[in-house]
Amino acid sequence: MQSHGGYIELLPALPRSWSAGHVRGLCARGGFVVDMEWRENRLVAACIEAKVDAVCRLRTAQAVVVLCGDELAAVERNERGIMAFAARGGSAYAIQPR
Repeated sequence: MQSHGGYIELLPALPRSWSAGHVRGLCARGGFVVDMEWRENRLVAACIEAKVDAVCRLRTAQAVVVLCGDELAAVERNERGIMAFAARGGSAYAIQPR
């Protein structure tokens, strides 16, 4: 995970030898904590917990949906493929591949 450049990027440079795995509790800039799991070098699921109210900007190599509970989060995507959604402090957002 990387969180410089104003956005969180999931699995930006995963070594081929780490084709499957998971991480928990990675602290990202902007007040976010990230958990994620991958298999065959592809994202299986991720969770982003917001510690504060903030706009979460996210980039992934795969198309994903963002859920807060059972609700789809309102996500905007810019021309660079960066998604943005309003995150509420104390809430968790599930990131799932389409």
